[in-house]
This record gives sequence, structure tokens and C-alpha cells, in this order.
Amino acid sequence: MSTVNGQPLLEKYPQFKNAVTEKAFLAERGVGNLEEFLKSLTTAGENVVNGINTGYMIIFSICAVSYLVGWIVMKTLVPKYRPITDL
Repeated sequence: MSTVNGQPLLEKYPQFKNAVTEKAFLAERGVGNLEEFLKSLTTAGENVVNGINTGYMIIFSICAVSYLVGWIVMKTLVPKYRPITDL
């Protein structure tokens, strides 16, 4: 969930609860979509936190740790090979 200055986006801008009022509000502000509106708030000095970034960071961290654990397990289970010298 996106927040603006620590307040949830839908509480600060209830216009986004309805698709019709959302389009009118965005047209009034001169932007085409929600992403552009959030960018305009950021350039105006508002503190905008987009919740999707947090979700991606959590799942990326879980995947990274899982990858490292799997890599360590494979390295410990595979025997060490020595060059063949007696042919």
C-alpha cells in the first residue's frame, strides 16, 4: 500500500476509491496515471512510499537466501575431485 507523508494514499486522496473520480482527479492534476501522480508528489516535496517496492524486496531477499543455502548444500555434498595421475 502506498503512503504519502505516512498517511495511506486512499485516506489522503479518497478520489482513488472510484474509477470515475480517479480519472477526473488525474485529469485535473494533468497526469495520466497513478504512477505519474506519485512522481509529481515526490517532486513537489511529499514523502511518497510505494508499498510494492517493499514486497519485492522481501521476496527478493527470501530468494537470495534460498539460493545461497542451496549453493552451500550442493558444494558440501559434491565430493572433491583429484586429477587422475596413474594412467
